[in-house]
Amino acid sequence: MTKPIAQITFSVDIEIEYDPFQGRTAKEFAEIVHDDLIDSLWEMRNGTVQGLFTDVKSVEVIGE
Repeated sequence: MTKPIAQITFSVDIEIEYDPFQGRTAKEFAEIVHDDLIDSLWEMRNGTVQGLFTDVKSVEVIGE
């Protein structure tokens, strides 16, 4: 018998230091952080995540 699956929908806003002189655009940097977030969830949930569907909605550089 399979276990029930909970579908959870949420939004996350992340403010993180960004150095434009590292050779990445803000969008490229956002994709890397996005990938890190997904990887972290997969690792922390120990194989229980059945599906993860995300995308980057917007990127804004503050204080530039």
